[in-house]
Order: sequence, then structure tokens, then C-alpha cells
Amino acid sequence: EAPNELIQERVPEVLKKVGLQSFSGQFPEHLSGGERQRLAIARALVHNPRLLIADEPSGNLDEANVRSIIDLFKQLHSEGATLLITTHDPMVHELTHGRILTLAKGKIN
Repeated sequence: EAPNELIQERVPEVLKKVGLQSFSGQFPEHLSGGERQRLAIARALVHNPRLLIADEPSGNLDEANVRSIIDLFKQLHSEGATLLITTHDPMVHELTHGRILTLAKGKIN
């Protein structure tokens, strides 16, 4: 199959993973901030990446959606993906069990 056909097949599955399956016909400008955040994550996941870099993935998300997205990230990691997450959100730190590096005054600790 062509790459575009594979992507089209994955879209419903990925939208379901981020809880947006009922929004498949909507335009992004009609979505809330949290829904747009989850859509951005879905756009990355539709390509089945082996490396996912997520900059503040919990931005605009409520607690339940943060937990859901972190669970999804953990599932991706268990399937062999590498994740690099940058965040200021202490809840993300609590929910993840990976290596944590801190950046303070331009130095990694």
C-alpha cells in the first residue's frame, strides 16, 4: 500500500487512542485547546514513530487526559518506541518512571 493509504487506515485507530474518535469530521479550529493538544499527539502517532519528542504534551489537558496520554506513551514505550518528554508539569513526572534530567541555569543535572 502507498504511504498515504497506510496513514488513512491508521487515522481512526490513533484518534481513538487519544479520545477524539467522535471528532474525525471536525476542523481543528473548532476544537478546544485540550482537544487540539491531543490532535497534535495523534498527528505524530499516525506515522508510528520509533522516536517521539513531546514538548509539554500535558499543556491544556485536564488530569484525566494527562493520565490517558501518559498511559498511551507508556504503551508506546513498551512497544519499543523511545520517548523524550519535556515538561514543567509535576503530574507528568509522577506518572512516568523513566530517566529524569533537569535543566537549571543552562546546566543539565
